[in-house]
Amino acid sequence: MHVDEQQILSLSRQLWNDQLGLNIDSGHAVTNHDPDEKTWASCINISGAWHGALVLECPESIVRHAAAMLFSADGEETSNEDIQDALKELAAMIGKRMRPILPEATKLSRPSIVAEADRAEVLHRLAELTDLHLSCEGRPIRIALLQKEEETAASA
Repeated sequence: MHVDEQQILSLSRQLWNDQLGLNIDSGHAVTNHDPDEKTWASCINISGAWHGALVLECPESIVRHAAAMLFSADGEETSNEDIQDALKELAAMIGKRMRPILPEATKLSRPSIVAEADRAEVLHRLAELTDLHLSCEGRPIRIALLQKEEETAASA
């Protein structure tokens, strides 16, 4: 399956701007990142005519801001549950906006949170189709579309 990274970047920028009032930049314009800050990840499994996953990774400060914007809450008072809900909601919104570029007969699962300790194991059977490393407020954001390795071998 061919994916237009510019299309994913465009829909992601629109989402971030419309829903969060934030801008995302392409490239590696990460200038304000604390390497000790926790990174949260959400995953949507894709099945049907094509099998893979959509992964969204964000630092806690960006997800905390998202929770405050999405739920009209104070960013400093958001709980881990609020942060997880906000990240899953962002992943779901990206997934919905990506539907037109996925094969017609595919289904998207509900987003789930992937614990940092489990990421390598959860994602090890997936091959990178597109992996956007973006920047928001100088912090890194990753949006990746991955496909099951059986799909990679079959399409080669």
